[in-house]
Amino acid sequence: MEFHDLRDLSKKQLYQCALLLHQEIPTGWKNIEEAQNEITEQLESDGYFYALIDQGQLFGWGGILPHYSGHVYEIHPMVIDKKHQNKGFGGLLIKHLEDKAKFLGGLTIYAASDDEFDDRKSSLRDTDGYDNIYDKMKHFDPKGHPARFYIKYGYQLIGIMPDANGRGKHDLILSKKL
Repeated sequence: MEFHDLRDLSKKQLYQCALLLHQEIPTGWKNIEEAQNEITEQLESDGYFYALIDQGQLFGWGGILPHYSGHVYEIHPMVIDKKHQNKGFGGLLIKHLEDKAKFLGGLTIYAASDDEFDDRKSSLRDTDGYDNIYDKMKHFDPKGHPARFYIKYGYQLIGIMPDANGRGKHDLILSKKL
């Protein structure tokens, strides 16, 4: 199992990364072309992107983008192939991204995770994101939402972007001190 910089991957491997992004997060990238455009844009940015590959097989990939003069890094995107989820590969990838951010001088790392999936809602889904939000965040329960993954690795819910994906479908902001 090795990490490979996306900038060093072949066109075929980058296509596999785009396909995985579209298949696992279709609400964010509705077709393969959108996913390919995302990868192209990210590779032209000042971010760092890594694929987790074993014996030629792509397990997942993710990246970090610098903000606030490099003091803060955003995880964007991060995706693990469904058949390899819940087996520790996401943990390997997030640790790699955190280590890179820390090496670059990052003090904080964060991820934004949409609360728009009907089958994986958090306790904040379908609530008024402006009404008593601090109390709601204090009693936050990720339930089946992907925020559980980040919380497992030490991230905390620090805020939301209310109605980012429609009424009651907030973007959850989770961060961790490096």
